[in-house]
Amino acid sequence: MIKDEEISRHNMKIVERLQPAKPQQEAHPQQESIIALPYVPISEPKATLKPNPKPNLNSEKTRIEISQQEKEVLMNIYSNLWIGIVERCKELNLSIGAGSRTIDSLIKKGFVTPWDIRTTIKGRATRFLEISAKGYIVLNASPHIYTRGANYPHTCFQNLIARHFKKLPNVIKVEIEGSLGNNSKCVDVLIRMQDGKYIAIEVAMSSVNEHSNTIKDLEAGCMAVIIVCENAKVLASVEQILAKIDPEGKQTSAVLLPQVLKCKSVEELIGGAL
Repeated sequence: MIKDEEISRHNMKIVERLQPAKPQQEAHPQQESIIALPYVPISEPKATLKPNPKPNLNSEKTRIEISQQEKEVLMNIYSNLWIGIVERCKELNLSIGAGSRTIDSLIKKGFVTPWDIRTTIKGRATRFLEISAKGYIVLNASPHIYTRGANYPHTCFQNLIARHFKKLPNVIKVEIEGSLGNNSKCVDVLIRMQDGKYIAIEVAMSSVNEHSNTIKDLEAGCMAVIIVCENAKVLASVEQILAKIDPEGKQTSAVLLPQVLKCKSVEELIGGAL
């Protein structure tokens, strides 16, 4: 006789065979431990600024041909920066056409920089020429040093004014960057008249410093101050400044360069103080 316990064990085995097999659980991989490190910024390499090397005109890559005539004209420019093309061609015994073509070539090759400055009331501006770094190297010459660090146009104005005033009557001394002494400021062009009076001429490429320049010149002992302006816009601004300093215009005046270069006496520019 079969006992109940045996029947029960038999049934349990049958049930176990009929049930689906349980999937085996995969062992979880051990997670790696994360360590927090302090933030350290990565600095980018700084660009090193190096001065541009002087061009080596003897190397194949940088060599620029310069003709004998071009070099002669360049030498003439070096010896006299403050004349225009017409006057320069006369000095070199060149026609205006030949001289202009040679100068255009020098400009194109980068040996000179042109500056057009109006020296007459009518007609075209006069073309002046400034030698570039490359031009000085070709000539193997030391660069010109402009007055008090000024640029070419400002220094050109000073030289044109000084050259003209030396021709005028009753003028005994003309000095670029002149001073009355006693630690007074330098004047762009200082004129000494025959009667001992001093006249200050200031070049104004803008009106920024002309109020202080005028006051300092008058306080230093100049009898009059003439401000030569680059253009009509600067002239209008300077005239407003002088109207506040010298309402009657007896000691100051503002003019353009062509007015200076055509005058035949200092009195034409300012007669009240003389």
